Amino acid sequence: MMMIIRSTIRADLEVLAALHAESLPTSLFTALGHDALVRFYAYVEASPYETAWTAAEGGKVVGVCVVSYEPDSVLRRFVSHAPIAFARELGKLVVRDAGIRGKIVQKLREPSGEPHAPEVTQIFTDQALRGRGIGAALLRACEAKLRTARISRYFVHTERDDNTAGIRFYRREGFTQIGESRSFGRAFLVMQKDL
Repeated sequence: MMMIIRSTIRADLEVLAALHAESLPTSLFTALGHDALVRFYAYVEASPYETAWTAAEGGKVVGVCVVSYEPDSVLRRFVSHAPIAFARELGKLVVRDAGIRGKIVQKLREPSGEPHAPEVTQIFTDQALRGRGIGAALLRACEAKLRTARISRYFVHTERDDNTAGIRFYRREGFTQIGESRSFGRAFLVMQKDL
């Protein structure tokens, strides 16, 4: 079957939400629930500050890559987009994880101090299809868009612990580690790629 990379469309959102939850089980958006994930990808699809590409094979959505041109404010903008829905989902989450509220408030209030170049904020593929070049193809689409915009480098934050395959993927794709950061109590490697 032939794989295509295209812009994310509304019809992709439900599948992307399910793939996100499967691929990134510890992410804040996964913890907020399926409806929050669908709303997040709908927000990204319409946002002038993000671009999302979907990988499809035989008409089936098999992966996504999201780049944010304003990564420091993406969570704040998403929350502002639908504050009542976010508050409802956060309330349910706080019942399950009392410490999460403080972490989210801190994240919303503090600037990261990270580089402001574009950042891949999400990239994942169907677990059954990993190792087939889908992630690399998604990055090529991202890089083509960045080059067209005359952007010479971009970043990714990837979990430092228990993520050997992810770190190896980014290194193979030409990223180099430039630092570390912490978010929601977890350690991340900050990686950069020059175009």
